[in-house]
Amino acid sequence: MRNPQTLEKSILLTEFELASECWERLQREGYGPVKTAAIIYKHGRLDARKEMKTRVDDAFLRLSKYRKALIDNGIPLPDANPVIADEKQEVSTDE
Repeated sequence: MRNPQTLEKSILLTEFELASECWERLQREGYGPVKTAAIIYKHGRLDARKEMKTRVDDAFLRLSKYRKALIDNGIPLPDANPVIADEKQEVSTDE
């Protein structure tokens, strides 16, 4: 677990307000403190995963556009999987 004092110093007011609203709503719905904390934690993880997926998708889209621009301008692309001489050596099974 990360250091709670360090995390507390980095909490933004908006994050605190959002967490407080979620906490109060879940408590009103009858969830206990531990289950409420677990739900809020899971919600944050799912949001972070969704944001990261969006960033990755955007990066692949930008990469695709750059690759297309290079190809359209006649600039050759480097080999995506260069073969290193040491990796191509055959292993002899003869004894």
